[in-house]
Amino acid sequence: MNGSAILKVRIRDAVFLGCTLVFLLLNWAINPAFSIMSMGFQYILIVSAYLLLLKYVEEEDRLERDLYFCFKVFVIHALLGYLLYMIIPSAYSYRIGLNRSFLGLFFVSTSSFAGIVRNTGLFWEPGVYQLVANLFLFFAIKFKKGLLIICLGVLAVVVSFSTLGFVVLVFNAIYFLLSRVSLKVKNVFSFFVLGVVLVFLVGPVLVANVSEKVSDTNSSSLARLRDLMIGFALIQEKPVLGHGKFETDYLIEKDYVSRIESQVFSSEYLDIHETMSGGLTNGFFSLFAWYGLPVGVFLFYSFFKQKIVRGFTFEKIVFVLIPFVSFFSEPITYTPFFFLYPLSFFVFKN
Repeated sequence: MNGSAILKVRIRDAVFLGCTLVFLLLNWAINPAFSIMSMGFQYILIVSAYLLLLKYVEEEDRLERDLYFCFKVFVIHALLGYLLYMIIPSAYSYRIGLNRSFLGLFFVSTSSFAGIVRNTGLFWEPGVYQLVANLFLFFAIKFKKGLLIICLGVLAVVVSFSTLGFVVLVFNAIYFLLSRVSLKVKNVFSFFVLGVVLVFLVGPVLVANVSEKVSDTNSSSLARLRDLMIGFALIQEKPVLGHGKFETDYLIEKDYVSRIESQVFSSEYLDIHETMSGGLTNGFFSLFAWYGLPVGVFLFYSFFKQKIVRGFTFEKIVFVLIPFVSFFSEPITYTPFFFLYPLSFFVFKN
C-alpha cells in the first residue's frame, strides 16, 4: 500500500471514528441517564473493534482463521470443564453468580435440563456460550475439518441445552449438508449417518425445550416477553436519538416498566423478585432504545452486509444469523464482537 493510499485510509478512518464520537457526545448531552463513563466505555468498545479490523486489511482470510482458533480455545476449555464436572461434580463447590466453578478455572451453570447440568464455559450463561460453540462449528464446517471436530462442535452446542442454540444448530446442519454435496459417496454416507444421529439427539431436546419455554409458568419466556414490550415502549418514547446506554435503575424509574411487569408476571413472582430482575436482555431492541431508530437501522444494515465471511450466499446468511437470533435473548450488542460485523462493512474492501 503506497503513502497516498495509507493517508486516504487514515483520513477515512479518522472521519468515521470522529463522527461516531460526535454522535455519542450528542447522545450523552441529551440523556442524563447516559453517564460520561458509560459513553467513554462504549466508544472504547467501538474503537477497539475498528482497530482490530484494521490489522486485517487485505488479510481478511487470516481473520477467519484467527476467529476459528479463538472459538476453538473457548470450546475445548468448556468441554474439558464439563467432562471434569461429570467425573467430579463435588469439585464445583464455589458459586459465582448463576454458575458453579472449580477453582475459578472451569464453570458450569446452576441451571439444568432434565436433571442434566448445562455447560456455560467462560461465559455468564449458556445462551452466550452456545453462540461461541455454534460459531466454532460454523468455521469448522467452512474449513472442512474432519468428522471428529464436527461432532465435538455439535456436542459443544448440545450440552448448553439452549433453545436458541439448537435452532442455530439446524442452520449449521443445513450449511454442513450444502457444503458437502460434492464429496464422495462413502463420505456422504458418513454425513448422512451424522445427520440421523443429530436429528434423534437434538430433536427431542429441542421439542422439550420449546414446550417448556412457551408454558405460562416459565419465567424465562415471560422475561423475554417483558423485554420485548419494554423495548417497544422505550423506542416509542425516544425514537430518533434514543435514551443512551442506560442502567437498570433508569428503567425502574419509569411507570410503564412496572405496569408491563404486572401484566406479564404473577403477583407471587413479583413479590419474590425485584423490578427488572435480570435486567433488559433483548440486545436487538436495546440497540434501538440506546441509539434511536436511524442509527439502529444503519448498524443492522451494516451488520447484515458484513465482509468478514465472503463465501456463497447461504454461508454468509448463516454467519449472520448465528449471532442475530441470539440478540433477542442476550445483550450481545453491547460488545466489541458485535461491532466487528457492521464495522467490517466499512473497513474491508469489496
